[in-house]
Amino acid sequence: MEGPCVVGPGAAPVAGGKPHPPRQAGAEERVDIDENTEPSAISQASNWRRWQVNLTSGTGAPVEGLDWMAGGYYAFRFGDRTFLLLPSGDYATTTAYELGKDGKATERFTVPGWAYQLVQIR
Repeated sequence: MEGPCVVGPGAAPVAGGKPHPPRQAGAEERVDIDENTEPSAISQASNWRRWQVNLTSGTGAPVEGLDWMAGGYYAFRFGDRTFLLLPSGDYATTTAYELGKDGKATERFTVPGWAYQLVQIR
């Protein structure tokens, strides 16, 4: 994607999967929603993506290197580095990714359960 990315000026991270109408052209759906849909079928499954959005042009795309995941996530900045903790669809594991200055995510490690804290030791 040309222009600013999720970690640069003029951009913002946006929670992504589009499981709720109105549907947008080209959006991939992961779950059909009707009056009988249990909320957990949406929020506690791999129905969500992180997007990078260029606030100047109004364009966006999923963050390269991140797959579909459950709805929750945590973001952390250490100096000039950005990390995301993303749970698996069943929240059995959490994977840490580092967002590069180019907006691409690189997997760093996975831990059991839903991790929601990351601290810098040094």
